[in-house]
Amino acid sequence: MTPVRISVANQTVFGLVFVAEKNGYFKEQGLKTEYTTHTLGKDALKDVLDGKSDLATVYDTPFTRAILQGEPISAITSLHSSSRNTAIVMKWKDDVHGSEDLKGKRVGLTKGASTEYFLYTVLLSNGMSMSDVTIVDTLTENLEQSLKEDKVDAIVVFDALLHRVEDNYSPEEFIVEFSDIYIDLSFFVGKKEYIDNHRDEISKVTVALLKAEKFIKDYPDESINIISKSLGINDKEFLSRHWRDTNMHMSFDNLMLSILNRESQWMIQNEGFVPVRKPDFRKYLDTRFLEKLDPESVTL
Repeated sequence: MTPVRISVANQTVFGLVFVAEKNGYFKEQGLKTEYTTHTLGKDALKDVLDGKSDLATVYDTPFTRAILQGEPISAITSLHSSSRNTAIVMKWKDDVHGSEDLKGKRVGLTKGASTEYFLYTVLLSNGMSMSDVTIVDTLTENLEQSLKEDKVDAIVVFDALLHRVEDNYSPEEFIVEFSDIYIDLSFFVGKKEYIDNHRDEISKVTVALLKAEKFIKDYPDESINIISKSLGINDKEFLSRHWRDTNMHMSFDNLMLSILNRESQWMIQNEGFVPVRKPDFRKYLDTRFLEKLDPESVTL
């Protein structure tokens, strides 16, 4: 049996994949799976684009950028949505009391990830643009240290790193701000050719993930245990808090289209990005499998 090769970012928001694997839902469907792990979804997506994997977990921003670059990819489902999974963390200073004070400051983030678009929304809400700050491209694993060592004045972080900062430091040391106008999403993505040529496997993957979604809803404590072991996170309290802020749900809806369109406009207008084509994002959300198995989850 040819395995389904999955590249997954080691983040709690991709819990559907971890639960489906641990509970044997892929195996129940007669699937063999092989995994490659990454810190970021954009690197997982690169595996798919390079032909090293068949499916990848990826946030909306790298997904949007790949489509604008003309990559022949599709999402077979969403994996999560959250308005409190990403934040900007600022070191308290005499001239920094919140995101409104970021003009002229150094902001650390990992370029090409969803955090870049998040920063744009924060600056926009304060009447600023990306040119009003100095962006310091930093590896995700080095962001916390760069802020501690005063190499930057703020960092944009998500998932486990965000909550580690919240846990390890007092409110007197750092300011943590979310954005009221930002929602992050993630998708399960593959090349169009692979999806078209492996429809039976994709249907079985979708069934397995739907079973994982139900399990997560019915047994949150057990799901937290599975994800903590999968990611090597010992702080169950952190995961419990994160759980409340993250909706691990498979769906396709018009809000997703709106978010993808807004991000594409940002890339074109604010990054000097020249797209290969202006896409109709609806064509990149492959609803065939989810619509057949769970029609109510597709409202496009």
